[in-house]
Amino acid sequence: MTTITGRVVPGDQRGRTLGFPTANISITGREDLDGVWAGTVRLPSGAAYPAAVSIGRRQTFYSGSAEPLLEAHVIGYTGDLYGLELRVDLEAFLREQLPFRNVQDLIDQMQRDVAHTLVARESWETCGGLGRADAAVSVGGRAAVAAAVADTPR
Repeated sequence: MTTITGRVVPGDQRGRTLGFPTANISITGREDLDGVWAGTVRLPSGAAYPAAVSIGRRQTFYSGSAEPLLEAHVIGYTGDLYGLELRVDLEAFLREQLPFRNVQDLIDQMQRDVAHTLVARESWETCGGLGRADAAVSVGGRAAVAAAVADTPR
């Protein structure tokens, strides 16, 4: 498991308009983590929430020159996280970053990412933490993950 700690910064508010509000944390020098992850966000209070976490340069909306960003869709949380220091545990690697042809394709994939996050969470709660190599098994096997990525419009 990889843990990233950082302060939530304002973003473009795009996730909120798409139905997936995110807590954004600036991240540099961790290109090895680029992709979409199933994880857990821990608040300063100690409360923990499942999260679908995207780390990368937001290829659908920006050229490759955009600053890398960690965007965590905190499942089940509805409060304000701006300015808070969060701990983000990356539990299972779900897929690589992909550019999407349009916003609806992105929304459809985000729905799948949230579903895969919840399945992965069930797995690590019963079996312990998972890493990048084990993540595909937690969401239906490598073939299922490869098929989900292959079916994603680009």
